[in-house]
This record gives sequence, C-alpha cells and structure tokens, in this order.
Amino acid sequence: MESAHWREIIKEARQLEQTKRYNESIEKYYAAFQQYPNIKENFEREFRITFTKLIEVMSKSENETDVFRHFEKANEVFPGNVHLLNEIGEYFLKYMNALPFAMLHFKKAHNIDSSLVCIERNLNYSLTALFPKRCYKALNDKRKNEAYRAAIRELIIPKVDVVVCLNAGPGLLALYANECMPKSVTTYDSSIFMEKIANEVMKVNSANKVIVANNPCYSETPVGMRDKWNLVIIDTFDHCMCNNSVLMSLLHAWNNMDSEARVIPYKGELFVIGVSSAQLERKHRLCESIKIYLNIQMCNVELCQVNHLEEDLKYYTDLEYVTEPVSVLKINFNNYNDIMKYNSVVAPSGHAQLKIKENHKITSIIGFFNLHLSDNVVITTDPRSEQRISCWDQALIVNTITEIVPEHNIVHVNFGTYNVGSDMKISSSILTFLNDTPFINVILNAVSTACIYLGQTVSISEIDILDFSPFPIFGLEMLKRGARSLHCWAMSRYDESFLRNVFEANGIPAEKVKIIRVFNKQLQRNMLLTAEFHVIFFSVLDTSGDISVNRRSIVNTLQEAHIGHGSLFLPNRITLIGQLVYTKHLNNENGLSDKNVGFKLANSIKQYRVSHMTNLNLDRIEYKALSDPVVVSHNCNHMNSVVVQVNVTNDGVCNAILCWNLSTGIGELYNIVRWRFRPCTRRGG
Repeated sequence: MESAHWREIIKEARQLEQTKRYNESIEKYYAAFQQYPNIKENFEREFRITFTKLIEVMSKSENETDVFRHFEKANEVFPGNVHLLNEIGEYFLKYMNALPFAMLHFKKAHNIDSSLVCIERNLNYSLTALFPKRCYKALNDKRKNEAYRAAIRELIIPKVDVVVCLNAGPGLLALYANECMPKSVTTYDSSIFMEKIANEVMKVNSANKVIVANNPCYSETPVGMRDKWNLVIIDTFDHCMCNNSVLMSLLHAWNNMDSEARVIPYKGELFVIGVSSAQLERKHRLCESIKIYLNIQMCNVELCQVNHLEEDLKYYTDLEYVTEPVSVLKINFNNYNDIMKYNSVVAPSGHAQLKIKENHKITSIIGFFNLHLSDNVVITTDPRSEQRISCWDQALIVNTITEIVPEHNIVHVNFGTYNVGSDMKISSSILTFLNDTPFINVILNAVSTACIYLGQTVSISEIDILDFSPFPIFGLEMLKRGARSLHCWAMSRYDESFLRNVFEANGIPAEKVKIIRVFNKQLQRNMLLTAEFHVIFFSVLDTSGDISVNRRSIVNTLQEAHIGHGSLFLPNRITLIGQLVYTKHLNNENGLSDKNVGFKLANSIKQYRVSHMTNLNLDRIEYKALSDPVVVSHNCNHMNSVVVQVNVTNDGVCNAILCWNLSTGIGELYNIVRWRFRPCTRRGG
C-alpha cells in the first residue's frame, strides 16, 4: 500500500513535468521524498533534471527569492549533493555574475567529489575569471616590478604626497609606495574580490596605514577623503599599451587629482615594425598550401572582427625583422586632453609607412611600446631588447597592409579598421584548424581507406556524411569524390559565407550541403532531428586540445541515433596519454614567488590557482620529463576515474602532468596530438 502511494505521487510529478508545470512537479517530488525518504536516492537524477528546467524558467522571470527558496529546499532534501551545488554555482555565474559566490559553491562540490569534470571546469573558469593569468604574469615580472619600485622611490615626497594606485589588484604598488612614507596611500580596485585579497596582503605585510577601497567609479569622491591625489600609479596596460581600462580609470580619477598631480608612468609611445615569419602569419592568415587545396589561392583569408592579437615573439624561431620601427602613437598621461583623445579610438590607430629591407618580404606587423615611469626609468616590450619586460606580450596587428609600392619597398599601413583588403573572413577556430597542416594531411589520408571500407556495402553516390569539425575537410573531400550529401556547422555568418564560397569554388552543388547554424550558442543534440549518416566525423576535442564536456555528451547521441550498421564514426578512439613533468611555465602563469615582488603575497593568492591549463604549444614551452608516457584512458569518449602506475625516469620536482591525445581512425589511420597541463600541486598547497 505504501509503495502504491509514493508511486502515484512520482507519476503525478512526471506528468506535470511533461506539461512543463515544473514548479508543481517539484513540489510533488518534495512531498514524496518527505513522506518516503528511503526512495529519494532512486529518483535523484530525474528530480535534478526537472529542477534544472524549473530554475531556467524562474531565472528568466528574475524571481530570485523563489529561486533561492528552491535551492535551500533542494539542499535540505539532498544535503551535500555535488550536482545541486554545481547548479547553484552555475546560477550565480550565469544569471547574477556573482563570481565569488559561484566559486565557493564549485569549490565545495569539488571538495566532495573531485572526479566530475564539469565541476572542475566550472571551478577553474571562476578562478581564472577572479584571478586571471595576466595577474600572475604581472606579479612575476621581476624586471617590471623593480622598475616601478625604483620610479616610485624617485618620485614620492615623504610625508607630503597623497598617493593612489588604480586598478591595483592585490596591492603590490601600494606596498612599494607605502615604504616611501608618503602622507597617505590608497589602493583601489573595482573588484570586491580583489579588495579582500588586498586587505589580507596589507595585514600580512604590516602595511596598516594603506587604505584599501573598492570603487568602480573613481570620479566619486571617496568617503572621508580630505586631500586630493597628487601621485597616481597604474600598471594595468596590455600588449597595445592604451587599453580602455587604463584611460577610463585616469579619466574617472581626474576630478580627485590635484592640479599638479603626476602619473606613473607619465608618458608612453607605441611603435610598429614589419616582420617576416611563416609561423606568425598562420596566427592571422590562412596559409597558402591549404588555400591551394581549397581552390581559393587567389583570395586573402584572414581573421574576422579582429584588430590585433597578443603574441610573445620570443617563441617564434623563423622571425626576421624586415623594417625599422616607426612610432605611431605618443601619449602624455599627465595631459587630460591626450587621455580624452586616445580613449575614443582603437589602439593602434592611424597611418604609417614602413620601408622593407631589400630582398625581404613582410608578412605581419608587430606593435610594442615604451613606458616612461620617470625621467630615469623606462621599460619596454620591444622584442629585440634583452631588457624587455615579460608580463606584456607584443601586439600582432592584423588586416592592416593596404598598399605596397614595389619600386620603393614601401608598405602603407592603416590601423584601427577591420579586415582591410580581406576577400574572406573566418573565425579563429577555422583558422587554427585549417592551418594545422599535419592534422589536415592525416585526415585527408584517411579518406581513401574510408571509401574502400564503405564501398563494400554502399555506393559512394549514396553516402551521407556528418562532419562537425570546425571546417568539414573530410566531408569536402568525400563530396569531391561523389558523396551524396554533407551536414556541417557554422559558428558565425563569416564562417557560413566562407563554407559556401569554398563549396562553390570546388563545384559542389548547394543542394548537397546542409549547414547547421550554431551562431553564438553551443551545438545541441536535437539539431540533427532523425537523420542517419554513413560517416560521422566528430571529435570530443576542441581546438584548444581539451576534451569538451558538451561534445562528449553529443557523441553518445550521435553513435546511438544517427549512425547505421556498418557505418563509420571517426575518430573511433581517442587515447589520453599522461607524463610527469616539471616546467617553469606554471610558476609564472599559475603561481607566485615572493622573490619576484619583494613582499609576502604568495600565500594570499595561492588558493586561486587552477588545476587545468589548455591551448598549449609544447614547441614553445620548455619542460623536463620525469617519467615515461603512460596511457591514462584508452577511450576519451568513455572515461572513468582510474589509478595509473607511472615509471619515473628522472629525479626532480614534479609540478604538472602533461597530457595529450592520440586519435585513431580506421586501422590506426592517423594520430593527432593535442597538449594540456594539469598542475600537480593542490589548490592552496
């Protein structure tokens, strides 16, 4: 009798869910679990599915009170449930932009169960958003820190100056100013999270007189402020020098600055220089070999909607400087009119003429800058200088060469516009994919074998293909050989236009191709409806080399519902390989040494280190292998937590597990390598 009663309640809850009456359905689940607590574990998964739908509906109506009431009640029913904790964190992240609260829930869930990938991803995302990699790089740049410290010591007048540090993060610049004993020091950051860290840093370093404040608009006079600022310090520049963060902060602060106020740095100058590098050119332009294959060799194909990229030129082995540098922007940070002028433009902006050295070719334009912190202290990002600072990379300025005058070897360059002279525009995912020529070649080499395999059961003119690579290179080759149809996807209108142009250039009839538009959203399982395919080319790896949780879930749907008997799913296996290593790369971008800052900061920020770093190029990162490679999982489509024995081959401190993937087609057709780091050190340890 008892069994019949709870079964009836669950049945009613399911019926209400099917009619999208999620609130009433959840209340039925609550009633069933309250009366019969022994059954709740059996229905936890379907409860969560309905609960997720309810939260999505309620979030759209911005009914926060009811949302939190349901979260509280669900936690009472399922205390310590990692999926619900993750759900709460995602709500804070998606609908409230409350990163610190989201991070706390993700961390709590991860402490309960560290094996769930989606929770670890969310935790790493929130940690990176709260304390970005650029903050680690800035703090670890000892040369930059020493330069700022020297300039501050040179310029501060003890017991007279009223000092403010803008966008100051954990407060290092305020510590440098405080040791010079000015009248007062205030450190500002618009992030409440950073304010909390800065307060801890000041306490640890006995800098009790430093005022730590959170004020996103510096134009508002701070409470209790008596004296106007006469020394302003800022260091949140980027690879193009004049970002909006720096200029807007100075503009907002101007009302609270003394008429004779000084800014560190007091001026900056941006330069451009022409270079020749096939490696670098691939970062912003489609390479010639792939254009020839795609039959668009006469077209200039570049990144869409991009003015400049951030690149560290020291990693490019084929780089050659083929022009002298030319100054394109000078700004006086002590001049309000200068700041107003450059705040309204995209940096770099303007026009320049570069004279190319004889018998040389220019492939890219690079930007670097000098900052004058004082009359005696200058720092530079010039990649040719051995004294260059490392926290800011160089600017790879794309789509800029507008005219070349051959007889004089003169290049006219216009800055601040998108895609000047580009015939086609593509997203970074397609550019990265197609410019990986070893990858493209092994895919093309797989086509012949695939045709032989499929030809045993079906004519090539009857073959239907699904290719969800960033660009359907496998599908295109099959169409050129006579396949019946191709389903592919486009993530933007630029990509869709590029796909259609390539198909037309290769004589592929438009009716043979269906392009699924996935503009500004993730690929969903239901986008394919009931279609079946003879070949599906779909990898769980994204272009960063990481395993995509969304793609992995779609793989199961594709294999179950969209592929027939005797058909092919490529790659049919992705093996995960791991190796114990040591690399300095992690020390600079995922941790801090107090030796680099001269104060105690490391302990205050170590808990914000991430456990996973992707999109790495091991050709450009030095590391020491401490073990033999070992197979962690033979199939990334179906992974579980495992314990792996590793053969240690070298002594040393292990600070990461280097992971890469081997992708296998038919009969070991090809291997595709992608890299990522998993730092070994525990978060907070």
